[in-house]
Amino acid sequence: MGGAGFLGGFVKKALEDHGFSVRVLRRNAVNDDEVSGDVSQIHACNWERYLKDVHAVVNLSGIMRETGINTFEGVHVKGPSNLLNVCRAKNIRFVQVSALGSPDDGPFVSSKHAFDDILLTTYAENSVIFRPSVVCSPKGAYGGTELLRALSAFPLFLPLPDRGQFLFQPIDADDLGLILARACLSDKTGVYELGQKDPITLKEYLLAWRKWMGLPSKMMLRVPQFLISLSVFLSEYFLKGPLTRVVWAMLRRGNTVRDGGHERVRRDFGVGIRDIRDTLKKGYASEQERTMSQLYFLRPAIFWSVFALFLLSGILGLGMTEQNLHALSPRFLSDTMFSLLNTACSSLDILASLCLLLFKRWRKQVYFGMFLMTLFYLFLVPILVPDALFDPYGGLLKNICLLPLLALASVLEPLGRDK
Repeated sequence: MGGAGFLGGFVKKALEDHGFSVRVLRRNAVNDDEVSGDVSQIHACNWERYLKDVHAVVNLSGIMRETGINTFEGVHVKGPSNLLNVCRAKNIRFVQVSALGSPDDGPFVSSKHAFDDILLTTYAENSVIFRPSVVCSPKGAYGGTELLRALSAFPLFLPLPDRGQFLFQPIDADDLGLILARACLSDKTGVYELGQKDPITLKEYLLAWRKWMGLPSKMMLRVPQFLISLSVFLSEYFLKGPLTRVVWAMLRRGNTVRDGGHERVRRDFGVGIRDIRDTLKKGYASEQERTMSQLYFLRPAIFWSVFALFLLSGILGLGMTEQNLHALSPRFLSDTMFSLLNTACSSLDILASLCLLLFKRWRKQVYFGMFLMTLFYLFLVPILVPDALFDPYGGLLKNICLLPLLALASVLEPLGRDK
């Protein structure tokens, strides 16, 4: 489960390299080796048809924030518990990927650990639990690792949360995939904490990625904790992304494995988890990777600026006085007709801005609609009001810059991932 996410590709490859035929569960199956299903909506009786001739199950399913029917309880506890009931009846090996941290950090960790307790209580003899620290890879990024990579690629200077003193022990996604594949073939049980041998500070981690990006690292800007907490609050309620209270709490507490954890993994699974700094020294980021990382923070900035532009344009349009409308009205249109046209266009601007805010799933389409609207205005307004072309402030001509901005916003808006 969770095989269609960021970690899924690494784990799938490792399993196939070890001779497994892999079946991936995702909400909407695309390939022949995938089956459709939502972990939080499948009851125990429905798992039967997915588990025919299955030797082991690897549970990668997880969410960092709740959205709609996808709750922590459903995705992290109830869904896997229903699966576990069938695995127990069929004596199928259960490999659980949990989270390193304290239940006090928030519902993400506490719900993960709640299912770990169920697994240890009811099926300890044929299951194993892994709690990785930050999982990262030079081959890709998603969620929290994408956020950290974007921080490291920030133009001109490196933003450093507090003093960058927070400790954690990252693990390369390839190493995690290798450990999980060997766990499917092993009879080892219990809980394993995963991370590189030596803890690394957030500052060291970001500098290593910045060097990999080929960016200068001399200029750093300390970001006070209260500003980060404010950003987390705003992100929780107004944005969709990995910057959550849970992530911030885990980072401040420190995300490190217990003493001896690294050697225990090496002994039981034959994998020495590599230091991420050594991994990054073997290569450099491509121009595309660096560009996409630097665009990360532009996406919310573009979203809010476009939202504000269309909303305020519509409000100001509706608030125009009869005197202003009369002054702008073309000779071939009556004041009444021009007023109706202004009301229609202004209302359309407001509607587009609200659609952009409310319908997250359709943002690509909304941006495209805004592009067409802007293109329409760019050709319509000079016909109706020729003097607008010669506005010294470039009110109409600025739409020429708005068009590629809307196209960029549509491209940067991610397609919905189904885990």
